[in-house]
Amino acid sequence: MNRRAYFFLMDAIFALVILMIGFMIISSSKPTETDDIPLALAAENFMDIMASVKLNEICYGCECSIQDVQQQCNNGDILNMDQSMLDYLGELYYLYDEGDILKRQELIDVFTGISDEIYREDLYGVELIIDNRQMYIDGDKINTPNLITSKRVLFGYIENSVNGQVTYWGPYSLEVNFWEK
Repeated sequence: MNRRAYFFLMDAIFALVILMIGFMIISSSKPTETDDIPLALAAENFMDIMASVKLNEICYGCECSIQDVQQQCNNGDILNMDQSMLDYLGELYYLYDEGDILKRQELIDVFTGISDEIYREDLYGVELIIDNRQMYIDGDKINTPNLITSKRVLFGYIENSVNGQVTYWGPYSLEVNFWEK
């Protein structure tokens, strides 16, 4: 009987040692913490501003606080001032996708004009991708340890003011990548 108690005690001590070693290994290996919270907030705020601020909020008539948007308005390219900035980018992409090659450069100009007002170029890099097509990239993201992606779905319409015909466009997947420079 004493012999069985001795083996039971040795087995319990051995199991306890294994459990303690396992617990120490698990508790000592904590994941590395990245400092990407400000980056994530910047990306989220950027997309929220682009989705919620309408063109008529940054423009009074065609007097806009963003030069590229003002130029588009003066050229008569902005038909609906009550759309958000993201909706306008989607409209420009639709026109580019339909064959108007010049709309791609207008899309890039408007995006850079808006993004220059929202985030600091010396701190963050940004990339715009619409429907898996890279439209714009600012900086080099190859060697970045922290990359935050923010995605939205764009859809809308264009109304012809002459005959009232409505053309629906989309849905397009819009992806904005942010990283620290």
